[in-house]
Amino acid sequence: MTEEKLDAAKARVFKYLDAIGKIQTNESVEGGSNLGQLINFMDYLIKNPEKKTVLEIGFNTGLSAVSFLAARSDVSVISVDIGVHAYVQQCALVPWSASAYYR
Repeated sequence: MTEEKLDAAKARVFKYLDAIGKIQTNESVEGGSNLGQLINFMDYLIKNPEKKTVLEIGFNTGLSAVSFLAARSDVSVISVDIGVHAYVQQCALVPWSASAYYR
Protein backbone atom coordinates (compact mmCIF):
# COMPACT_ATOMS: atom_id res chain seq x y z
CA MET A 1 0.00 0.00 0.00
CA THR A 2 2.83 2.41 0.81
CA GLU A 3 4.33 1.88 -2.65
CA GLU A 4 1.01 2.77 -4.29
CA LYS A 5 0.76 5.95 -2.20
CA LEU A 6 4.33 6.88 -3.09
CA ASP A 7 3.67 6.33 -6.81
CA ALA A 8 0.57 8.56 -6.60
CA ALA A 9 2.59 11.25 -4.79
CA LYS A 10 5.31 11.10 -7.48
CA ALA A 11 2.67 11.59 -10.17
CA ARG A 12 1.43 14.74 -8.39
CA VAL A 13 5.00 16.09 -8.19
CA PHE A 14 5.58 15.44 -11.91
CA LYS A 15 2.39 17.39 -12.66
CA TYR A 16 3.85 20.37 -10.76
CA LEU A 17 7.21 19.97 -12.53
CA ASP A 18 5.40 20.27 -15.83
CA ALA A 19 3.79 23.53 -14.66
CA ILE A 20 7.01 25.16 -13.41
CA GLY A 21 8.85 24.01 -16.53
CA LYS A 22 6.86 26.62 -18.46
CA ILE A 23 8.23 29.52 -16.38
CA GLN A 24 10.56 31.81 -18.32
CA THR A 25 13.62 33.12 -16.52
CA ASN A 26 17.00 34.61 -17.40
CA GLU A 27 18.48 33.41 -14.12
CA SER A 28 20.16 30.12 -13.30
CA VAL A 29 18.12 28.17 -10.78
CA GLU A 30 20.18 27.53 -7.70
CA GLY A 31 19.99 24.72 -5.16
CA GLY A 32 16.97 22.53 -4.87
CA SER A 33 16.35 18.89 -4.03
CA ASN A 34 17.06 15.96 -6.29
CA LEU A 35 14.52 13.23 -7.11
CA GLY A 36 15.94 10.83 -4.51
CA GLN A 37 15.55 13.43 -1.76
CA LEU A 38 12.00 14.23 -2.86
CA ILE A 39 11.07 10.55 -2.77
CA ASN A 40 12.56 10.27 0.73
CA PHE A 41 10.49 13.28 1.89
CA MET A 42 7.28 11.78 0.52
CA ASP A 43 8.03 8.28 1.82
CA TYR A 44 8.76 9.65 5.30
CA LEU A 45 5.48 11.56 5.44
CA ILE A 46 3.49 8.61 4.11
CA LYS A 47 4.99 6.31 6.76
CA ASN A 48 4.61 8.84 9.60
CA PRO A 49 0.99 10.04 9.54
CA GLU A 50 1.40 11.83 12.88
CA LYS A 51 3.62 14.41 11.11
CA LYS A 52 1.21 17.00 9.77
CA THR A 53 3.18 20.26 9.50
CA VAL A 54 6.45 21.01 7.72
CA LEU A 55 8.46 24.22 8.12
CA GLU A 56 10.67 24.76 5.09
CA ILE A 57 13.45 27.34 4.96
CA GLY A 58 13.98 28.31 1.32
CA PHE A 59 11.08 27.86 -1.11
CA ASN A 60 13.19 28.25 -4.28
CA THR A 61 11.13 26.55 -7.05
CA GLY A 62 8.68 25.06 -4.54
CA LEU A 63 9.46 21.48 -5.51
CA SER A 64 10.16 20.32 -1.95
CA ALA A 65 7.02 22.06 -0.69
CA VAL A 66 4.93 20.37 -3.37
CA SER A 67 6.52 17.01 -2.51
CA PHE A 68 5.51 17.42 1.13
CA LEU A 69 1.97 18.33 0.08
CA ALA A 70 1.80 15.53 -2.48
CA ALA A 71 2.55 12.90 0.15
CA ARG A 72 -0.77 13.30 1.99
CA SER A 73 -3.76 15.60 1.73
CA ASP A 74 -3.60 16.45 5.46
CA VAL A 75 -0.04 17.86 5.41
CA SER A 76 0.46 21.62 5.83
CA VAL A 77 3.62 23.39 4.69
CA ILE A 78 4.97 26.74 5.82
CA SER A 79 7.72 27.91 3.46
CA VAL A 80 9.83 31.02 3.82
CA ASP A 81 12.22 32.49 1.29
CA ILE A 82 13.98 35.85 1.01
CA GLY A 83 12.73 36.01 -2.60
CA VAL A 84 15.78 37.55 -4.25
CA HIS A 85 15.32 35.55 -7.45
CA ALA A 86 12.48 36.43 -9.81
CA TYR A 87 11.82 32.75 -10.53
CA VAL A 88 11.03 32.14 -6.83
CA GLN A 89 8.18 34.60 -7.01
CA GLN A 90 6.95 33.11 -10.31
CA CYS A 91 7.03 29.56 -8.92
CA ALA A 92 5.12 30.67 -5.83
CA LEU A 93 2.29 31.76 -8.14
CA VAL A 94 1.89 28.31 -9.72
CA PRO A 95 -1.40 27.05 -8.32
CA TRP A 96 -1.33 24.22 -5.85
CA SER A 97 -4.61 22.90 -4.59
CA ALA A 98 -5.71 19.55 -3.30
CA SER A 99 -8.50 19.48 -5.86
CA ALA A 100 -6.04 19.94 -8.73
CA TYR A 101 -3.55 17.31 -7.54
CA TYR A 102 -5.68 14.74 -5.69
CA ARG A 103 -7.79 13.10 -8.42
